[in-house]
Amino acid sequence: MSWVCFTVILPFLILGSAVLSGHLTLGFLTRAGDSESGYKVESKLKKAGSNPEVITPNHTITIAVLTDISSTLYSTTGYENLAAARLAIEDINANKSFLPGYHFDMLFKDDGCDMEVGLKALTNAYDNDENKKINAVIGISCSVVCELAGYLCASDQWNIPVVSHSCSSDDLSKTDKYPTFARLSLSVFKYTNAIIAICKKFEWTKVGLMVNNIDWYVKTAGKMKELMTDQEKNGVYGIQVFLEKFYYDDEDEDGSIDENSDTYKLLVEQLNRMKQKVRVIIIVGYARDIIFVLKTAKKTRDEQRTFRFPHTGVHPSRSQKG
Repeated sequence: MSWVCFTVILPFLILGSAVLSGHLTLGFLTRAGDSESGYKVESKLKKAGSNPEVITPNHTITIAVLTDISSTLYSTTGYENLAAARLAIEDINANKSFLPGYHFDMLFKDDGCDMEVGLKALTNAYDNDENKKINAVIGISCSVVCELAGYLCASDQWNIPVVSHSCSSDDLSKTDKYPTFARLSLSVFKYTNAIIAICKKFEWTKVGLMVNNIDWYVKTAGKMKELMTDQEKNGVYGIQVFLEKFYYDDEDEDGSIDENSDTYKLLVEQLNRMKQKVRVIIIVGYARDIIFVLKTAKKTRDEQRTFRFPHTGVHPSRSQKG
């Protein structure tokens, strides 16, 4: 039985923003009316106060770059994000025709892809030893940190923009709750319609969901299952979804697989159950989780000849730690 495995790797982009005349300007690309092909750029403004600060020539704009370089979740891509941010800021400063008279500075903090570590990183960036005034926050990859940063930075005391390239929490779409937050990625639920369309195209009526047993991912997978099984929304095309929650051993930081561990044995059992029911599996989890499932499936296939993957694409940077 052949399996098809889908994973989603979000793009990394950098958005340049400037704070001018006491106003925060964020650009959004949205549909123009009901046109199929037209788009328009909307601006979202939030006044900084009744007496806006006038930025004088040679003013320094400090960008706080928060990204994960310490956990096993996004540590590899965290270094890539940091390097990209440094190159982007160097390029902006080298271009004398772009915002002449302004200099961009960068302040880096490791958010650890963790709420507690992220809170410490964010507060240390805001109240830093160098007495630099933070004008914007970029680089966050994890939704738990994005939600925290989006909430704090929208406060009257902070009132600074947060721009993420990959945070996908659906809650972040609530502009009333996160008015100074913007992202260059989609809510994770936006991908569900594409998955449904693929299932219709290939006439797949049974799909497996392998989800990391972390609260946010379990909620995400649950909502995906709800949308995929809703025949009314899917045009009477019913998809039967089988959901399995798996675990990841945080002690396996080097990416190795301990075949004697309970997590490995449980995953093998879950994959064997899935094999009896579906041809298609969607993995919902971190990059390390995707690698863990694929490696386990491959090893089981090699030993028992029960699995075959026509294609599995893993980005080289994600085959290392994280």
